[in-house]
Amino acid sequence: MVTDENRNVRKIGVQMILKARDTTSTAKNSVRSFILPKLNFNATNYYEMIDWSSTILSPPPVLRNVLNADLLSSIDNQPSISQWNLSSFPCHTQAVERTVKLVTEASNKFA
Repeated sequence: MVTDENRNVRKIGVQMILKARDTTSTAKNSVRSFILPKLNFNATNYYEMIDWSSTILSPPPVLRNVLNADLLSSIDNQPSISQWNLSSFPCHTQAVERTVKLVTEASNKFA
């Protein structure tokens, strides 16, 4: 949301990240539990698919090294992802899907 073209969407995204950073600063030694939120498939925008008021927020790990001041400046100046020098996280989705398919086929032969 913080790189969206719409300024209002960027503002909402930054506010949620700052709120999540404030609430988790007191619980740094605890493990974050992920609870899958209910989705609203009737939403007209992607950011309305989740009811943010009933969702427990946690800051995105990929933005851990981005300062609050940089986040706030992104509201008025749409940032590019390369601007923030984000860590690269490899995505092995296709390889994982191939492996799941192979394991499923192998287990069906022995079932």
